[in-house]
Amino acid sequence: MPKLESIRSGVAWVTVCSATSRLINIFASFAVAWYLSADDFATFGVAATVAAFCEVISHQSLSTILISRQRHFEEWAPFAASLSLAMGVAVVALLLAAAILLPNADLFESYKALTPTLIVISFSPLVSAFGVVPATRLKLQMQFRRLSGATGISNLAGSLSKIFLAACGFGPLCFALSLFVQTFIYVALCTYMCKRPQEYNWDWKKWRHFLRDAAFVLGTAIALKVITFGDYAVLSLLGERTELGLYFFAFNLSVMSIVTLTTGLASVLLPAFSRMQSKFERQEKFLHYASLIAVVMVPLCFVQAGVARDVISLAFGNKWINAVTFIEVLSIGMAARTTSWIAASYLDACGEFRIRFLLTSMASIVFLIMVISAVNLGGGTGLAISVAAFYPLLSIALSSYVLKDFPQGLVLAPKLVIVPYLLCFVAFISARALVNATAISEIPRLCLFSAIFFSIYIAFGFKVMPNEAKTIFNASVRPMHSHLQSKLGHFLNAK
Repeated sequence: MPKLESIRSGVAWVTVCSATSRLINIFASFAVAWYLSADDFATFGVAATVAAFCEVISHQSLSTILISRQRHFEEWAPFAASLSLAMGVAVVALLLAAAILLPNADLFESYKALTPTLIVISFSPLVSAFGVVPATRLKLQMQFRRLSGATGISNLAGSLSKIFLAACGFGPLCFALSLFVQTFIYVALCTYMCKRPQEYNWDWKKWRHFLRDAAFVLGTAIALKVITFGDYAVLSLLGERTELGLYFFAFNLSVMSIVTLTTGLASVLLPAFSRMQSKFERQEKFLHYASLIAVVMVPLCFVQAGVARDVISLAFGNKWINAVTFIEVLSIGMAARTTSWIAASYLDACGEFRIRFLLTSMASIVFLIMVISAVNLGGGTGLAISVAAFYPLLSIALSSYVLKDFPQGLVLAPKLVIVPYLLCFVAFISARALVNATAISEIPRLCLFSAIFFSIYIAFGFKVMPNEAKTIFNASVRPMHSHLQSKLGHFLNAK
């Protein structure tokens, strides 16, 4: 069973690295948006969607299966490394075929840079295949400091290369080339930090033990790709190219504040959950971390929505002003994704691959129905509203399943999402009304909005969510206060 200190240390390192990566990614996104147009974002959006569905057979599911079988990791590692490499080669073949065939279709004929973008993207899955076993080994060893360092360095290199390539006029190719740079550095660092040569072994007898779990994980990956990229695909088929570019730009900005934190946190909790022997303990830890993350991330996403117009106006003038509505709506909906990712880590750690496949498949069907109807009725704005409404519903459904046999679990699961959202809506409406009543420029307005929002949220939070608020206070504010008090005491004693 993992020590609580190991989990807290992992969460702390991932949080610090994620915050740094978030700032770097935000800066890179704004810098790249200066050089690229909505058509460039649309081209990469199409390429990324095609790549995502080709990469569904990639090695990403292998890490999950290896973690669930961590007691026999060394026995399975050589086979998993060989299979990962084979999957990487298959993905390259699919992407190269797509690069040749898709531009000839009438629908994609206007995307001139689609072929070179797909060709460059095709190399990243092959490079990433070499890192699946080293990265998984570091996770199982709870080496989150090293993993966080590798993630931070690779993100920095990828962001800087993206800005440089965009400034040099590479257009949508800057995304694909920077992705290759980021993947290569991350794999190289993970391989070096493992300090052991990777063995490869095709043990065909393992196939029958591996195939069942792999089939469910693969099915889950397909359903997740539908949820993650289905909105791009539907808008590219039914909407306009410029609208797709605006939506792609807005979506990436709206998720930036949660992806770096929650995906890293999920990578910490997956091995931690898998080591816990008691189901009740797993559920208790899930409830604890899901509630804390929701209390922190939901208000951050609402503030992001509240200051979006002023920030975009300051950074770009009127160039991306039409994307502001998308950013505001999507930011509010994205906040709920945090809980769903932690629930997914819980299910993977329990080895419930079949259940997760069924839940994700049903969710993907609902998602497609919602986004197709929304695009037909309201175009890109309707799509943004439907996506924002989908994720809170998904989080409530997954949390309810995880806590179904936990004491009062079916009551606590909806509260994970509903209570922070209600508090944030009250704070958001109040702050927006007060700020709109003043005639001030952009920078004072966004500062005033943030100050009013957090004041209202914190004031009500200690009354409505006292346990979560006190936990966050004890974990952050109190240690800083004790540290400053200690430093002041040493200073006075020295005097």
